[in-house]
Amino acid sequence: MGMTVEKSDAARVEAWNDRYSIGQAVMYWPGKKGPEETAIYSKTRSVAGLTRSGMAVIWVEGRGGCIALSHVEAVGSLTDKFPVVGGFDSPGSGLAS
Repeated sequence: MGMTVEKSDAARVEAWNDRYSIGQAVMYWPGKKGPEETAIYSKTRSVAGLTRSGMAVIWVEGRGGCIALSHVEAVGSLTDKFPVVGGFDSPGSGLAS
């Protein structure tokens, strides 16, 4: 029969944690994931894990709760999407001492 086998959530967590570390730049969708939905760019603040119900999740900066790992994609770096023009102490930043 033409059924595709989905990777189990435990295997998805293991694969994510083998490939990425805490601080990985990601884009995530807090609701429905799809091309018409807007992704949010952030960084992970934990390793991936399983909820008590067995769902693969991860915690990202800027969110109080976890995000389903199926709604998270790793990106090269945040500066790939948001280039840094000057540092916090650059002239004109308002933060130079």
